[in-house]
Amino acid sequence: MTLRLLCLLPLAALPVHAGADPASDARAALLSGVTEIVAPGAIPGDLAVTGADAFVVLTACMGRARLPMVAAARYGKGRAVAVGHEGFFGGQSLQNPGNARLAANAARWASGKASGVLRVGLLNGDSAPVRPVLEAAGCTVGTVRPADLPAALAGIDLLWLNQAGLDGATNRPRTDAVRQWVQKGGGLVVSGPAWGWQMLNPSLDLTRDHTGNRIVGAMGIAFSNATLDATSPTGYAVAGDTPDAAHAARALEALRSHADGRAALTGQALEQVTTTLGQAVGALGGTRPDFTRKVEALCADKGGDAVPTRAAPIAADQVFARLKAVLDLQKLRRLPAEQVRAHPAAASFPGPVPAEARRETRTVAVDTQRPEWHGLGLYAAPGDLITVTLPSAAAGKGLAIRVGAHTDTLWHLAKWQRFPEVTTSRPLDAPVTKVASAFGGTLFIVVPERCKLGSVSVTVAGAVAAPRYVRGETDPAEWRSRIRNAPGPWAEMEGRLVILTVPSTSVRDLDDPEALMTYWDEVMERCYELYAAPRRTRPERFCVDRQISAGYMHSGYPIMTGDDVAKAFCDVKLLRGRNAPIWGYYHEMGHNFQRPEWTWEAWGETTNNLFSMYGADKINATPIGAHPAMSPEAITERAKVVASAPGASAYYAKDPWYPLTMLDLIRHEFGWEPYRRLFAEFGGLPQNARPRTEAQRQDQFLTRLSRILGRDLSGYFAQWGVKNGEAARKQVADLPAWLPASWPVK
Repeated sequence: MTLRLLCLLPLAALPVHAGADPASDARAALLSGVTEIVAPGAIPGDLAVTGADAFVVLTACMGRARLPMVAAARYGKGRAVAVGHEGFFGGQSLQNPGNARLAANAARWASGKASGVLRVGLLNGDSAPVRPVLEAAGCTVGTVRPADLPAALAGIDLLWLNQAGLDGATNRPRTDAVRQWVQKGGGLVVSGPAWGWQMLNPSLDLTRDHTGNRIVGAMGIAFSNATLDATSPTGYAVAGDTPDAAHAARALEALRSHADGRAALTGQALEQVTTTLGQAVGALGGTRPDFTRKVEALCADKGGDAVPTRAAPIAADQVFARLKAVLDLQKLRRLPAEQVRAHPAAASFPGPVPAEARRETRTVAVDTQRPEWHGLGLYAAPGDLITVTLPSAAAGKGLAIRVGAHTDTLWHLAKWQRFPEVTTSRPLDAPVTKVASAFGGTLFIVVPERCKLGSVSVTVAGAVAAPRYVRGETDPAEWRSRIRNAPGPWAEMEGRLVILTVPSTSVRDLDDPEALMTYWDEVMERCYELYAAPRRTRPERFCVDRQISAGYMHSGYPIMTGDDVAKAFCDVKLLRGRNAPIWGYYHEMGHNFQRPEWTWEAWGETTNNLFSMYGADKINATPIGAHPAMSPEAITERAKVVASAPGASAYYAKDPWYPLTMLDLIRHEFGWEPYRRLFAEFGGLPQNARPRTEAQRQDQFLTRLSRILGRDLSGYFAQWGVKNGEAARKQVADLPAWLPASWPVK
């Protein structure tokens, strides 16, 4: 379960600007009339601010620290504003007065024109909802295409673009032209979460290939790839002053004073400095070597080896060790593959490869009709050089080599039990590619969506064998006699619909891998069944890790979980038992299948749990109380609360167990089929018929489920505090009213 936390910090506890900051007037202008901004459903990214003429406008939370979410800079005669998510300028967000005011303020300040008509160009129509807001603020707004650049810049005062608006080699001259235009007096607003960009472009370099960084990097601002949390219960509040150490150059000065003994940092202030500098060095890469060298010099005699372990984690107050880890990773990223050596932390995690393990060459056929990761049964030892060869016709077509399945990064966590980032990937842009990882890892060929290369023959040299079982292909006898004992420390168990990445120690004594993967494929089949979801071209993945980035488990590709379940993942007798610890596994799989059409804002941890219950019911023959919170007794107690004061509270939006109880009482009388039909009906809707607002989601859920059941659920929904619209209630008023047979519960 992933839980995003609000950061409600007293800013007075941190060093703040007290009026001597020359950027304070500019910040005041940008935030004039803004008390809070929102971005429903969006997770903003952070920015690193290092330039003398760059300043922090608004911060959000990473743990107990505050990092820049909005930043700005003067650059020559021009100005730029960078924002950590374009969602702040989306249609729903701009209904909030603070967002609209920030958009208008940013345009005015960045253009340098305090009054008069302001000519704005939206690149590719980026953030089209901002057009009426800007027009109301006295702007004339038009659309600029990349092909119009740089000529179109002469006719505008401000360019408004998305972080990826000028990605790609063909756009680099245009990107350079935009930066030069700003330097000569132009204005720029650029927005987007770099973490999202990196997720969509895993083989690209954030500092080198990201449009925003190619433009504002020279201005002392860098888009970083972390995520930030809200600062108030409803959004991102403008409250108090900006922490001085949110600016990386000032954080460096504070750390220098700390190292010299002039001004000791402790607690939250030390975490602020550590977090700011760590994110800044990571975001800058090799683009600001002067800044990075200063951090390196400060850490040279104090950092020691960045070798976190489970027994001796690196904590947030170990500032030099944490910065050493960032610096180590940046150096490794810049090294040619031939010069990479094993990092000391690799021996702890992902783990060593036996020195006597034979390096081998293997040729595999990769079916590019299936996207994402293709396992090879090979493992790269830490520091070993791996050579990948493929046909010339397949080079440069989006294929990549990935080293390691443990994609979670831990930079934001208060303690590191392993090195915070241990995987790497490289595009296969040439017939021969060399790659090496200081940490080692399972090897994968990564295939992009909609690849049309057919079957591609790929040869990998220099790796060691690792346990890999493929359902329907691997001979179980050969598995038992040889494959499960392969020296690679991580194993891949591959079903038709689910793949597990687990420590090899978990499968060394696994005699019946076919039965295990048959179970996991059934889990996936049941998930498709309940949610009436279209078949995906890729299997889903689970990956065991020593420490993950959020929660006890979290969804995604792969679904991540701690290594305490490694053996349980591979114990089919346990997994099929009535007392199996399966709730979390099914819970995260359900997350991967949630759809916005039928997941209300308060139901992020509810509609996924329908599969926790469905899977337990259909696969494990477990009573619906597979989780203690959904025992019959717990369900009855919640129903009593609602029945005793119907509609008095938004019960449907309380902790996840209340809405799950609300839905389960329907299931109790009508079974699972209505939900399967409901999800199928939502899935078959044309785009223009799908609900877009929360009210529409709630109303369509009511009307569609009522029609499927042949019962009017509006009274029942009202008891749980759902305020459906009058039109929706009228649509089902001809049906018999329904309440559970046991209602009211006493």
